[in-house]
Amino acid sequence: MSKKLLFFSFLILILSSCHGVTNVDLRTQTKTPVVLPDTWTPEPTNFTSPTPSPTPTQPPPFSPSPSSGGHSGLTPTAEPPAAVPPLTSGEEVTIISIRMFTPNQGWAVGTQGPTIPRILFTNDGAQSWQDRTPPIEFSSNPFLMSQTPAVYFWDQNTAWVLYEQEIIADEPDQHHIWHTSDGGVNWSASDPLPYQIELYSGTPAQFFFIGPQQGWFLSHSIMTHMHDYSSLFRTLDGGQTWHLVNQPGDSMIEALANTEIAFSNEKAGWMLKDSLGGFEPFLEVTLNGGIRWQQVDLPAPDGSWFNLDRRCIGSDPVFFPDGEGRFLLNCAAFDEDLGTYDLETAASYIYSSDNMGSVWQIKQLPSSVNQLVFHDGQIGHALGSDHYITRDGGASWNLVKSVSWTGDFSFISPLEIWAVARDGDEIALVHSVDGGDTYQLIQPIILD
Repeated sequence: MSKKLLFFSFLILILSSCHGVTNVDLRTQTKTPVVLPDTWTPEPTNFTSPTPSPTPTQPPPFSPSPSSGGHSGLTPTAEPPAAVPPLTSGEEVTIISIRMFTPNQGWAVGTQGPTIPRILFTNDGAQSWQDRTPPIEFSSNPFLMSQTPAVYFWDQNTAWVLYEQEIIADEPDQHHIWHTSDGGVNWSASDPLPYQIELYSGTPAQFFFIGPQQGWFLSHSIMTHMHDYSSLFRTLDGGQTWHLVNQPGDSMIEALANTEIAFSNEKAGWMLKDSLGGFEPFLEVTLNGGIRWQQVDLPAPDGSWFNLDRRCIGSDPVFFPDGEGRFLLNCAAFDEDLGTYDLETAASYIYSSDNMGSVWQIKQLPSSVNQLVFHDGQIGHALGSDHYITRDGGASWNLVKSVSWTGDFSFISPLEIWAVARDGDEIALVHSVDGGDTYQLIQPIILD
C-alpha cells in the first residue's frame, strides 16, 4: 500500500471516532488538532469492479469542414508533438480535483505519475474512472507535464476544457476551448479565440457559466505587482464561438490581481481580487455583462484597514436567484521581501450583499478556511482544517470537526461529500455520507 494511503487511512480512523456538530464561541474557540496514531495497519478499501459496459468508440481528432467556422485540420510541425502515454487500466490514479453531480456520476482531473493531467469521468461514485480527455494533439513542451487544465463542469454531461500550454501545429498562437455534452464521449473544439492571448501560467484561466449556452472565460497574460492584464471572453452558443468583451485598458479589470469571477445573470457579476499586500481590499462589479467594471471598496470588519501589510484574497463567490451574493475573504500577514503569505494564520471573513455590493454584512469565522460552499440561501459550509456549517444563511456558524488536513470539496447534498484531502505532499480521495462526521478512504483506479 502506498505511503499516501497509509497516511490517510490513519486519518480516516481518527475521523470515524468524531461525531456531532458543536456550537462555536466565535471569540474563544481553541482548535484541537487531530493527532495521527503511530501504529495501525489499514485494510485496503473493499471494491468490486463493476461489470464493464460497452466503451464508446473514441472520436477521431477534431477536423471540421471549412463551413463549420473551425480550423480545417492539423499540419505536422518540424518537431512532431510528443505522444501522450495512455493511462494504465486497473492501476491507481491520483485525483487532483473532483466535481460530483450524482451519487455515481461526476468528473475529475487526475494523473498517473509525471504526465499531463487528464479529464476523467466516473459512473460508480469515484471508485473507478475513465479517461475522457479531449482529442488534443499536445506540444512536446515538457512544461505541459505540470499544467492543470482550466475546466468547468456544468453537470454530469456538460463540460468545457482549455489546456493552457496547448500548441496546435501551424496555429501556435491560437487557442481552442473544447466542449462536450455527452460526458466526454465526444468533444468539439471552438472557433479560435478572436484575440491572440499569451496565457500566464502562474494564474490559471477560468470559466463561469450561468447556463449551458451562456458563459465567460477569463485569461491572464501578464502579472505585475499592481496589475493583472486579463482578457474576458463571452459565449452565447455553448462555447462554439467566443467574443472578446474586455481587455487591458478597457476598464479597471487589470487593477491588482483577479482571483475569481462570477455572474448572477447575463449582466451582473463580480471580479474578486488579491490585494497583493499594501492595498486596501476591493472587488469590481459589472452591470453590462463584463464590458465595463467599477471598483467597489470593501468595508473593514473592525472599521478600518489599519494594517496594510496584510494580503487579502477573495474567493468562492456565490449568487442566489434573488440577487444576493457572498464570497470568502482571507487576510494574512504578507512579507513583501519574501513574497510569503500564510493561509493557516489568515483571518477568514464571509462578505454578503443583497445589492451587488452597495451594502455589506460581514461575519468573521473563528479560524481560517479556504473554501466556501452554499447549497441554497440558508445551508452552507466553510472548510479548512476546521469544518463549519451554517443553517441560517451565514448569520451563525457551528463547528462540525477539526482535522489535520485541508481539502478541495465537492457536495451533491449537505450530507454527501467528496474531497481531495491534502497534508503537505500527501494527497488522497475521501467520501462522506453523513455531512462530514466521518470520511471513508477511496482508492480510485482507471478502468477502460
